[in-house]
Amino acid sequence: MRTDERSAPAAAPARLWDDFNRFWLSQSCAQTAGQVLYYAYPLIAAALLGLDPAEIAITTSLQFLPTLVMTPIGGMIVDRVNRRVLLLVCHLGRAALLALAAVLAAGGQLSTPMFWVLVTATGAISSVADLTTLAVIPQVSPKGEILAANSKMQLTLSVAQVVGPALAGVLIGLSGAGVLGAIAGVFTLGAVLSLRARLHLGERVATTESWWSRFTRGARVVRSSPLLRALLVQGGLFNFFEQALITLYLIHALRVLGMSTTTVGLLLGVGAFGSVAGAAAASRLAARMKRTHVMAWAMGFASLAPCALPLSPAGSPYPAAALAALAFFAYGVGLTVFNVHSIAVRHESVAAEYQGRVGAVYRFFAFGGTALGAAFAGWLTSWFPPDTAMWIPCVGLVAALLLFVRSLGRLPDAG
Repeated sequence: MRTDERSAPAAAPARLWDDFNRFWLSQSCAQTAGQVLYYAYPLIAAALLGLDPAEIAITTSLQFLPTLVMTPIGGMIVDRVNRRVLLLVCHLGRAALLALAAVLAAGGQLSTPMFWVLVTATGAISSVADLTTLAVIPQVSPKGEILAANSKMQLTLSVAQVVGPALAGVLIGLSGAGVLGAIAGVFTLGAVLSLRARLHLGERVATTESWWSRFTRGARVVRSSPLLRALLVQGGLFNFFEQALITLYLIHALRVLGMSTTTVGLLLGVGAFGSVAGAAAASRLAARMKRTHVMAWAMGFASLAPCALPLSPAGSPYPAAALAALAFFAYGVGLTVFNVHSIAVRHESVAAEYQGRVGAVYRFFAFGGTALGAAFAGWLTSWFPPDTAMWIPCVGLVAALLLFVRSLGRLPDAG
């Protein structure tokens, strides 16, 4: 029995999904290319350029650092230009950079500084592309079908996260740095397919706002809504403590539990399979529970499941791996269900002309929390062994969850 007072909207006729499906196909190509590229960069750094561990770490960080810089600016760009054209530019821009790098690599001229410039540039473009994608979803979705549309987008991303590591490894094994050319081709295909999707733009509202007012509009929109504020705070806290816990677990698994890097990679992949299951279940849960209840339960799974990781028994690799696999799977299910519903809340409650800037606020806090969480894990290892240190972010995850549930319970329509 549905406990939400809202009635479930009737399913949209298949033809009304045409524009979304065209956009979805285009973004499936872009998301797959992006995930393969994410794993290909450190593999190229290690296997082809021969960089040392510190330089590989720099390579990985350069994929995310542009997000913190570009996200606030990107939010304004997304809200002020034609989003269809912006996505096209982002896809073709990454394709051009990767194709150029592939040509340089084939001639043995891809140096480490040039490689890092490539990583930084594609990271900056990807941050804008991700914001644009989120802002476009309400413009291509049938009326009343935002939740279903977000579920489909998250499902594609989850599948890409499953196949990304394996595909990156296989392509590098077959073609070396030629993988960059292959990824460029997929981005180009995504750009071509995006031309077939029509965006329901509506009328643009003229504004006389100052630059600073436009820049801070996203933060003011979030501040004005108790639910949006609760989601923002929970997202930042969760990413901080979750990243700290995962970082500490990786150290613990490799140094204390004696797992191989392959085993650890497979365990993390189980979380991606959980994400696929979560994306498939998100819409069904909406028909049975109130949205705030779904988000609370989903965040409970995402926050409590990783707290089983410190319980992994040393000296028993198979039980430890089984426990971690269950934890990562449940974590993947919960986090994806939460993401589907929280993004749907933003799409439904925020005006179209502010979607880019509001999305930028959330992504800034999300990536900022992730970066600080990794640094926090490093600081903890200077004071405690990893197995002991893991309990500290576990306590943080539980405390953040309780704060989130309390915030939802205080909403005017809670119940």
